Amino acid sequence: MLDVLTLLKAMAAALQSSKPLEWASIAPVIGVRFQGVRPVGRSGSASAIESGTLIDGDRPVDGIVFQSPPRRISLLFPDSTLSDPEISSRQFAPQQRIVPSQTTGGYAIAFNIGEIECAVLASEPGHLIDGLTASEPRRESGRASPST
Repeated sequence: MLDVLTLLKAMAAALQSSKPLEWASIAPVIGVRFQGVRPVGRSGSASAIESGTLIDGDRPVDGIVFQSPPRRISLLFPDSTLSDPEISSRQFAPQQRIVPSQTTGGYAIAFNIGEIECAVLASEPGHLIDGLTASEPRRESGRASPST
């Protein structure tokens, strides 16, 4: 079974670098092989891997990196690639929460690794892992607090 927490910790570590997010430098840190990268989004603000696989277990994976604040790394798994019947009861961090999906019967297990916001995305029978995401915290852009 894939160690989801170890993979999320590697994704969080990649985000903490001050360098721009590039698959060529991120992939070895998180353990992904890929055939190529293509820009996605407006003005190339994101990039996606093509024909990706996780080195640990040779599982297929799609990945997207978002450059604009907050920066984010997402790994998405094809249907039935990762299954963990106990995923909804796993403890990833001392404080975590289950967030129901607004569009499907699935949910996210949300928690922080340091300041990095992480989530394990699970689909409706509850044991299929659809994806993992790690993102920088959202920051207010120069707004004064109400108490000032």
